[in-house]
Amino acid sequence: MKHKIHRSKIFILLGTIAMIGSFSFNGARAMEDLFELERFATGLFVMRRNAERGDALSQVCLAVSYRLGGDGLEKDFKKAAYWFLQAAQQGNVHGQAGLGNIYNIGGFGVEKDDTLADYWYQKAAEQGYAGAIEFLSKKKEGQSVTDSTGQDMDITIGRFYKIVNKEKGWNLNVNNAHMEESSQDVTSQVSNGNYDSHGLFKFIWWRNGYYLIENKGSEKVISVQNADSKEKRLSVKAQPKDRKSKDHQLFRFIPQGSGYYLIENKQSGKLLNVWNAFNGFASWLDTTAEPNDNWWLNHRSFKFEPEPSTGFVP
Repeated sequence: MKHKIHRSKIFILLGTIAMIGSFSFNGARAMEDLFELERFATGLFVMRRNAERGDALSQVCLAVSYRLGGDGLEKDFKKAAYWFLQAAQQGNVHGQAGLGNIYNIGGFGVEKDDTLADYWYQKAAEQGYAGAIEFLSKKKEGQSVTDSTGQDMDITIGRFYKIVNKEKGWNLNVNNAHMEESSQDVTSQVSNGNYDSHGLFKFIWWRNGYYLIENKGSEKVISVQNADSKEKRLSVKAQPKDRKSKDHQLFRFIPQGSGYYLIENKQSGKLLNVWNAFNGFASWLDTTAEPNDNWWLNHRSFKFEPEPSTGFVP
């Protein structure tokens, strides 16, 4: 017995194949394209259904689909913003960062709004989202570094400074900053006019009062080696930025009065320290990280002197 297929269904099927495979004369390829479209439509239906039921991950995925467009969806920032917002209000960090991105760019149905962009990027940054933190870091260049009490310091984010020890009067310095090694010692030395860049540092905002301290000569950041160790004294290095585990590369500044600060590592809770700062013979001394025992703090106290101007002054 022959199966009858309604003529209208044949026309619909052929029309669909023609639409998808109009640029291909291979019928099999057209059927594969049709299958891919059906699979996408099915996935989109399930994603939308779950998003409407409040699943934050589905909301983010649907928002990204509207954000990027393609595969049968027109790019629509307004709908993307709506679904990013649903996820963001549930505390989803990807929803928060995505919404910040939408308002930062603007277009496709959404007006650019720097205030909303910063607000949602800040929410994502508070959860440790690296892209949001780096975006805000760039925007904060030119603002003041704040100390552990939230007070503005006389330091501008993005400008280079000498970090001068109170006991010794020497600068922190990246030894061999011109070398290509992945890890370099941080020492305390007398200012060297030939290589001033390895004794200059800038401060990069991270979040919650903590900063990266980047060396000018090496473009590496100060890092406490083995910061999770229970040892009393830890070595301090200059290393590339570590996107996965930055706490050993983050520092805050605890005021001591007269323009001096303790520099405390986030992960270890230890302070940068010029070891044997009372030594009167060595030409350079190691910088370490040690506990704050409130005794003989001069070798743990530092002030910040701006990079000397190199411009010609008549």
